[in-house]
Amino acid sequence: MEQLETYFASYIPQFFYSLIAPMTLFIVISFMNFKAALVLLVCVPLIPMSIVFVQKFAKRLLNRYWGQYTKLGDSFLENLQGLTTLKIYEADGYYHKKMNVESENFRKITMRVLTMQLNSITVMDLVAYGGSALGIVFALTGTKGLFQTLFIILISAEFFIPMRQLGSYFHIAMNGMAASDKLFAILEKDIQEKQNVKLDSYSISAQNLHFGYTDKEVLHGIHFKAFKGMIGFVGESGSGKSTIASLLMGQYTNYSGELKLSGYEIKDINIYPYITSVL
Repeated sequence: MEQLETYFASYIPQFFYSLIAPMTLFIVISFMNFKAALVLLVCVPLIPMSIVFVQKFAKRLLNRYWGQYTKLGDSFLENLQGLTTLKIYEADGYYHKKMNVESENFRKITMRVLTMQLNSITVMDLVAYGGSALGIVFALTGTKGLFQTLFIILISAEFFIPMRQLGSYFHIAMNGMAASDKLFAILEKDIQEKQNVKLDSYSISAQNLHFGYTDKEVLHGIHFKAFKGMIGFVGESGSGKSTIASLLMGQYTNYSGELKLSGYEIKDINIYPYITSVL
């Protein structure tokens, strides 16, 4: 949301300003020297064209950067919250090395993003200063009057400043687009209608239950059956105790196998009334 706020507060206003300012200057300069004004106006679209050209190659890189950024933040928060548990089981050294590897990967992709941004700014500067030079040449050769000539020479550099400022927001724009893709993927996700059922007694059963947060599977064919009362799961850290609790609360539905509440598949029913009654 913060990335989107920056996108709409900085990039979008600058985008419209970059369209209006060159057209206004073109109208003013055209009364003094139409050829110089036309040359300056023709060179302006070359800047966004270079931005679009770089954007095609940068979008995949920015998506990877954004994914590494969120993954690193999640890993850091998870390790920090579970630091006591990691110390108890002497797993802090392993996760320390793992965190260093993730940090190094994020550093590398960040440097690639900055290199790409620097190259795009260099291309835009070449176009802007080249266009200004052409405008000055036409002003010196075809403008009548010292005031008009000096005015075009001084304003030729200003002609490209709004578009160059738009290019400086390129990183913000790409971050905003990557963030919007993730946000709208959540907003556009289909909501499954779940049925409400009435239960007089409670029993929980699992048959060949498999689940993984990513490609790595956490639960490998779990089987159990429990009835109403106090239930406890015992196991080492990372064995899947919290995962089973999350599945029973309906937080994840992309499991395979069976996980039923009194004969009803948990992912097909509205589980919240029963969670509320238990709590």
